[in-house]
Amino acid sequence: DLYKMAMWKEGDLKNIQGLDAAKKRSTSVKYINTDAVSVSVFVESSCPVCDRQLQTLSQIQAKYPKLKIKIFQLDSNRELFTQHVTNRGLSGRVLSREERIQLEKLGVTSWPISWIDNTQVSRRQTLVGNRTLNQFEDKLQAMTYIQTASTGNK
Repeated sequence: DLYKMAMWKEGDLKNIQGLDAAKKRSTSVKYINTDAVSVSVFVESSCPVCDRQLQTLSQIQAKYPKLKIKIFQLDSNRELFTQHVTNRGLSGRVLSREERIQLEKLGVTSWPISWIDNTQVSRRQTLVGNRTLNQFEDKLQAMTYIQTASTGNK
């Protein structure tokens, strides 16, 4: 009742986004420079959070077919790689033990870890954990527009 009374006192709520607007925002294709931006994702086959992230990445790959997404599985279970990665329309490979050791030296010690790279300006953003479709798209779009001091206005 207090909520209703407060709403009536405020009048029309012009800034509230309705369900239709939210659906339109989530299904719209954002501008992402697929020539400059690429994604590398490191996962474990037994990780349920990784599995959720792979489902989201599958949706992103379908929405942006030219976006370069590579999945790197840290353990050697090839059957689950096929099930979780290949069968979802994603590509990548199972890493060797030596490659895994090198990645641990680079800080890849938890999963999933996503690297979003803008190759035109040599910048990387690291995302740890699961992200929603909209969150991931926002990060991809931000990396599309990122600039360094050497390419910006002086």
